[in-house]
Amino acid sequence: MEEKTSKKAIGKRIKELRKKNKEKQEDLAQLLETTQNSISKVENGTSGLAINNLIKIAEHYGVSLDYLCKGEGGAYILNTLNKYVNFSYSSISGIAADDNTHLIPYFKIDKFFYQYLSQVAQANSNSKMPENIKQMWIAQAEKEFNDTIINDMYSEYYSFIPLAESVLQEQRNIIKEIEKHIAE
Repeated sequence: MEEKTSKKAIGKRIKELRKKNKEKQEDLAQLLETTQNSISKVENGTSGLAINNLIKIAEHYGVSLDYLCKGEGGAYILNTLNKYVNFSYSSISGIAADDNTHLIPYFKIDKFFYQYLSQVAQANSNSKMPENIKQMWIAQAEKEFNDTIINDMYSEYYSFIPLAESVLQEQRNIIKEIEKHIAE
């Protein structure tokens, strides 16, 4: 039985994606700056690819690394994103004078995905940071997140209750509380 992470299995998925997108081996070779013969070897499972080339292929075809490397999570990023971000409702009572049960929406996000997004946002929001340093910071955050994907580290999540910006603008006390917790 062929292991789903074997070179042969990965090559088969790459070949299926390439054909589904009506591309030739030459097209994929050009993307990876290699030869058609190298792509043939990858698709036949006699050769492997470095992680940076797997990332290029995943981005090119709009699939996740989980799908490409392990055959998990669905072929497309939106199917896989549920592993990292989930939107649900929770029943809660005692939040209003009527004491009825209300459904409260909340987001649940993977800890490592949240840290990655947070670091990218911090880097991009710092207008005084030189562009090369910013790109290095983002690349490091991306590498750390990709390492968690490879090691299947999906065990810790953060939960958030989404609020419209207008609610935050109207409720200055909420903003003060949030700022207090950010500063801690």
